[in-house]
Amino acid sequence: MFNFRAILLILGFILFLYGFIALALFFTV
Repeated sequence: MFNFRAILLILGFILFLYGFIALALFFTV
């Protein structure tokens, strides 16, 4: 069984990364 806290940390990091990229694209366009 996987570590649930590690999964949440990875998912949160991916969501943060996508949000940062979307914000950058929004400000460049």
